[in-house]
Amino acid sequence: MRPFKRLTFICTILSLISFTLCLGLHYGLSGEEAEFWVNVCLAVFGSSLLTALSSLVSYLHERRTSLESFLYQCKNLLHFLSKYQSGMMLEDKMRFFLDYNEIDKTAWDAAFGNFDFFFERCTGNREYIFTNIYLPLLQFNSAVNRHTVHFREYFSSGDRNIPAMEAFVTELESYLISHEKRSIPKEFDPAGNPIAFRVAIHQRNKLIHEIGSDLDGKYRRILYAKNKED
Repeated sequence: MRPFKRLTFICTILSLISFTLCLGLHYGLSGEEAEFWVNVCLAVFGSSLLTALSSLVSYLHERRTSLESFLYQCKNLLHFLSKYQSGMMLEDKMRFFLDYNEIDKTAWDAAFGNFDFFFERCTGNREYIFTNIYLPLLQFNSAVNRHTVHFREYFSSGDRNIPAMEAFVTELESYLISHEKRSIPKEFDPAGNPIAFRVAIHQRNKLIHEIGSDLDGKYRRILYAKNKED
């Protein structure tokens, strides 16, 4: 995206300058020499304008391709993480994180690195994607990568420090799982109004929920260049 964006800007500015010079020479000077430079400016204007339009079309294609690639890569990562269950045995959790760490994330990272939007200071689209989608996953990926060394040592060596492994898994789980207290009615009066409650702990995969909401919400509006939800 970045090369096409820069080329579009450069050629647009060049076409404006050449067109302004053309008008100035046409109305300010006369003679064969002035006509020659008018023709030169017209040639520069035409070629730069054509290049600007071509690079803009290429930018729009690259923009959509990069956004779609990043979307699909995120969806694949979230789909894998959706298989995680807090009730799994310790070793199953460790193997899950080892398998997740083996997923190639190069295309995901490259797709975000290719983002370079027009009028970023006004729209803040790249900053939004970085803060709400890319960074949370990047932090989780870094944490997983940091602890998989210990998980591999656990399975390969005879000395198994279970409390340490439990602490590492708990840390990684904190990225994925949130616990919310909910009050659920357990007794009602004759009119059907609740008079007694019990507290229940509700688990939610917060990483999937939060990032998934952003991907299906504002991110899709950025992808399809929509200002409002349908």
